[in-house]
Amino acid sequence: MNHHPRVSRSTNTPSFFLYRPGFQSFAGLLLSLIIVCSVGAAGAAPGQTTLPTKYKGTTINVLMPTGPAPDAYAAVTKEFEDATGIQVNFTTLSYQEAHQRLILDLTSGTNSFDGALFAYQWKREIAPFTADLKKLAQEVQGAPALLLEDYPPRALEIYGVVDGTTIGLPVLGDATLVLWNNDQCKAAGLNPEVVPASWDDIYQRGLQLMKSSHNFGYGMPAGKSIQATVTWILLFNAFGGTYFDDKLKPQFDSEAGLKAMDFMVNKLAKVGPPGINTWDFPEMFTAFATGKVGQTMMWPGGLGGLSDPAQSQVAGKFSWAPPPGGALLGGWAYEVNKSSAHRDAAYLFGAWLTSPEIVKKAALQGGAPARTSAFQDAELVKRYPYYPAILEGMNKSVEYPPVKEAEDIHILIYEAINAAVSGLKSSEQASHDLQRAVLDLMTQRGYYH
Repeated sequence: MNHHPRVSRSTNTPSFFLYRPGFQSFAGLLLSLIIVCSVGAAGAAPGQTTLPTKYKGTTINVLMPTGPAPDAYAAVTKEFEDATGIQVNFTTLSYQEAHQRLILDLTSGTNSFDGALFAYQWKREIAPFTADLKKLAQEVQGAPALLLEDYPPRALEIYGVVDGTTIGLPVLGDATLVLWNNDQCKAAGLNPEVVPASWDDIYQRGLQLMKSSHNFGYGMPAGKSIQATVTWILLFNAFGGTYFDDKLKPQFDSEAGLKAMDFMVNKLAKVGPPGINTWDFPEMFTAFATGKVGQTMMWPGGLGGLSDPAQSQVAGKFSWAPPPGGALLGGWAYEVNKSSAHRDAAYLFGAWLTSPEIVKKAALQGGAPARTSAFQDAELVKRYPYYPAILEGMNKSVEYPPVKEAEDIHILIYEAINAAVSGLKSSEQASHDLQRAVLDLMTQRGYYH
């Protein structure tokens, strides 16, 4: 894929850590115009395609994560530049670097970025420094309509709303899926059309897959990375867990927490290959793509590569579904720095980038939909048949811990998992230690008096 000519990117971090590489498509233009007329959302008049040129000569700087989807957004941006005369400069960084850079830029008042794509778990950290996008929709004349009704309601709320204020427009839509190898299931005497109804079904199927072949039953990441945390969250949620009680006290070693850790250590790890305590996203992807494991958790972005015969031995030979008990919502949104000297131009770009017509164009180049109409677009579903499963997952999803300290908590979770899977601690001890660590963190941050 050709990159936008004004994209600067980190050279020392792998692009795969946008743990949801490669997403696709958005809504058809005709459908988007119908939605504009029917919902009457704030913004330009229905059907308007001409963008204002009053900001011609302006340059805006936008921060993005690395990955195929952001590359697609950069690729389609020339159309925006040609139409408005605004130059868009992208800086692309890995997940960790993007988080650190954005927080430092905003809190220090450097304001080197006019807009940014951000992971929703950062939203409470950046909210004090971001613009109210609904107000900008009223102020920036000629911008495409926001059409907020065209997003899954839960995703819109989680991605970009803080204390009732819309600070982010969903851009990269995402929710976890569970995959299984159809051929391996058939060889084990299992019906690949049966969707697992519980995590124990996944474990039991893993046992059967191992009995019938030299492959492994499930590819669980247990390295010191966000992917291990994701698996724990999925299990914790499926077993009825909640992160905090009504006084915001952590409940990470509740019955659900103990069960989640035990399930990872004494079930999923047992049907997985050796060395999973070093696994991150690339290992998950490769193990499933080569048939080494018959089941795995996967972000939808990985489905493009897994469906490509040039990259995957299982292309056309696997099925997918939202995880039992609910998916974990991933994804990114676009924010505008309220202190930007080019705030209105940055908003115009965000409104354009998230408009249904551009969403679809970006999708055809590897972008990721967040709009409901895109997931339901007949042409796109034919090309990307897993779209309905992603939409279902987004509508029935759990989020990351809803506190500013989410990233710190993620680290504590995967450190505990890694210690337990590596045999340094029992699953029970790891859970109790995790609880104490989260409680200490929240106490230090002043949550309790």
